[in-house]
Amino acid sequence: MLNLEIAKVLKPQGIKGEIKVECYTSNLDFLMSLKNFTIESVTYNITNIRVQGKFAYIKTEEINNMTEAETLRGKILVVPKPEDNKEEDFEFYIEDLENCRVEDENGNLIGFIDSVEKYGSADIINVKLGGGVRSFPFLKTIFKSLDTKNKIIVVFKQKLDEVLV
Repeated sequence: MLNLEIAKVLKPQGIKGEIKVECYTSNLDFLMSLKNFTIESVTYNITNIRVQGKFAYIKTEEINNMTEAETLRGKILVVPKPEDNKEEDFEFYIEDLENCRVEDENGNLIGFIDSVEKYGSADIINVKLGGGVRSFPFLKTIFKSLDTKNKIIVVFKQKLDEVLV
C-alpha cells in the first residue's frame, strides 16, 4: 500500500503533548476521520483533532507532554493512501500528477509534470519542456483527459497556449 504525506509538525501546543501541524490536504473530512498516523515508522493513535485553516492541533495517546511533542518538530505525518477514486471529482494527489507525460490532443509531447504549486484560486502545474520549465493553472477546461495510473495527461493545445507562461 502506498503512503501519503498529510502534514508537517510545526511545534508543540500547550503542556499536555498536543502538536500543531501544517496540513497538506484541504479535505477536512479525510483529516477528521483519521484514527492514527505514522512518523518515521512509529504509529501514533489520535485522541483529538481540531482544525483552524490550514493548521490542525492533534493530541495522541503516545505523546503526553511538551518535551515529547518537541521531538517531533519538523517531522512529516504519513497515512496509508486511500483507495477512493477522486479523479471523478477532478481531485488528484500531487504525487500522482508528478512525472506524468503531458501531450496535446494529437499525441504531440509537451513535456512532463515537474511539480505542482498550491495557491488559493488554482494550483499551478510546472511542466519540464526541454531545458526549461513552463507553468499553467490546473483548470478543468484545459484538460481533455487525465490518466494518472498510466501517467498520461492530454490537454487541449489551444486552451493551453492561452494560459501557458
